Amino acid sequence: MVIDESGNREFKTQLERYLKSRMTLPDGTCLIRKVKMQRSSSNNLLQLADYVAGVVHRSAGGRPDRGRTDYRQYIAHREISVQIWPK
Repeated sequence: MVIDESGNREFKTQLERYLKSRMTLPDGTCLIRKVKMQRSSSNNLLQLADYVAGVVHRSAGGRPDRGRTDYRQYIAHREISVQIWPK
């Protein structure tokens, strides 16, 4: 799993532990092998993930931008589900 770099080493360690605990199956198999942090400026897929998250956030009312649903129409057909948290 690759995550946009932020925080210090302790943050990364705690985040990795949390994610692995949430992604472990009842039989003890962990679905995450490794958590790696990178700067989004050097990783195109992280840039895309940031963009998509921002578009969904703005269209869900997170920020009152002009035309906030314009870009959502380009990705909506790819959505499996969107959960607004916290409720």
